[in-house]
Amino acid sequence: MEIHYQFLQAKELTSKDVSDITYLLSVMTTHPPVLDRKYLEQVVSRLRVMSARDVDQEQRIVGMGSLAVVTQMVGKMGHLEDIVVHP
Repeated sequence: MEIHYQFLQAKELTSKDVSDITYLLSVMTTHPPVLDRKYLEQVVSRLRVMSARDVDQEQRIVGMGSLAVVTQMVGKMGHLEDIVVHP
């Protein structure tokens, strides 16, 4: 299995990406949000979302996580959230 890591770009999201991300969120929580492309583009434009794509499986997203960078009085800090991989 060859994995390619990249930050998602809002304007490059496909309907397959939305489907893959919806599945991953259903693995992470029992009440995943209902996603559409427009909503996901808004999220991706505000957060840095790293994806792991399986090159051998038509670039399917098999893992992801978000990085929220926050500027505070003491400097910048990052929060890793929503880390999930395909079972």
